[in-house]
This record gives sequence, C-alpha cells and structure tokens, in this order.
Amino acid sequence: MLVVLSDYYYKYDNSPFYIWAALLDHRFNYKKLKKDYASDPDLLTYLEEQKQALHTYFGG
Repeated sequence: MLVVLSDYYYKYDNSPFYIWAALLDHRFNYKKLKKDYASDPDLLTYLEEQKQALHTYFGG
C-alpha cells in the first residue's frame, strides 16, 4: 500500500496540470501566485516555466 501511495504522490508532484489549473483558476491567478512565490527563487522559476509550458501546450 505504501508503494502505491508513494507512486501516486510522485506522479502528482511531477504533473504540470495542477499548477496549470491554479494558473487558470480566477481565485489563484498568476499575479497572486507570483506574489506568494516571490521569496523563493526556485518556486518563482517553476511558476515561470509552467506558465510558458501552459502557453505552449495550448498553442499560444
């Protein structure tokens, strides 16, 4: 059971769809996420990369 949960959470953490959903959700928009991530350069970089990936995925 522990291995199954570990695999699930690994896949969950590595999926771009969760951050994309947050970027598209009006309650958690890009500006709010960017403000929240401002103190962590790694998260800010991740946010920027995922914003670009979302744009690329939908052909923009």
